[in-house]
Amino acid sequence: MCLGTKNTLVSILCVCTVIFVCVAVGLYKLYFVGVYGANITVQPTNNNSIATGLAGQFPYYDVNGMGLVPTSSLSISAGGIVTVGASSTNSNGVFNIYTDGSSVPRFDLRDGDLQNADWSSVYTGANVLSNSTIGRFISSQSASGGLTFAGFSSTGTNDGVPLRFDGYHGGTAPTTAALVFQAWKHNGSTNRTGLSSSEKALQFNSGVTNILTQMGDGRLGINTTSPIEDLTVYDTSSAVTLGTTTTLFIDTSSSTKGACIALKDADGSGFTYLVANNGALEVSINNCR
Repeated sequence: MCLGTKNTLVSILCVCTVIFVCVAVGLYKLYFVGVYGANITVQPTNNNSIATGLAGQFPYYDVNGMGLVPTSSLSISAGGIVTVGASSTNSNGVFNIYTDGSSVPRFDLRDGDLQNADWSSVYTGANVLSNSTIGRFISSQSASGGLTFAGFSSTGTNDGVPLRFDGYHGGTAPTTAALVFQAWKHNGSTNRTGLSSSEKALQFNSGVTNILTQMGDGRLGINTTSPIEDLTVYDTSSAVTLGTTTTLFIDTSSSTKGACIALKDADGSGFTYLVANNGALEVSINNCR
């Protein structure tokens, strides 16, 4: 029989003909080291007590070889809700990342075969990118919130797509869009509502320069953030080219007159209208109809 006590080391000569049996009681674990007919060391592991924690908390080793303590940064509920960054699993999400103070929640995807370019001037401090990061989900701003999706191609790569959205229809004759982007705002009560004609629903930027804006009522502006008509194209060179030929087609659904071009006057006080009317070109200062 081999006996061990706390922090003791017992060396005995054992001759075993069949099998070694190791019994662990509480936090005591017996380790057998040796071969048949050799000295065998029986040693208990460190048996520091596990500190008290909250329901769902994961214990971890606070120091190499020392006792277990509950972590305040990882927990899982009996129902499978996982929370990283907080000791509580009180959340409606299945997987949660939680931060507070000046920190912002972030989640990185990494590919060990790739290497990042240097983005240290963009992502600084605690938000600096680890090498081989190919994607990041991060809070847009610590003060106002929001969510940013960022994709990164490998350094020196010019033919990759850093970020792409794909929608795959399972049917062979779909009747709905493969991708849908929706813009909402709070209605001031407990619900949501669409954006108004004076509010921006969608924007595309090249760097910080806006190249396309769509308002809440559908008006679309190219190179302008304030479209005044259904389609407003602004170009500082005073030249707008549509298509690759010299032909410009303008159609209309009106049953009274044809297509109309509104030319804004130099003083900005009104428009001069060119209206196609059954083979005749009319000039009007009133309107297109």
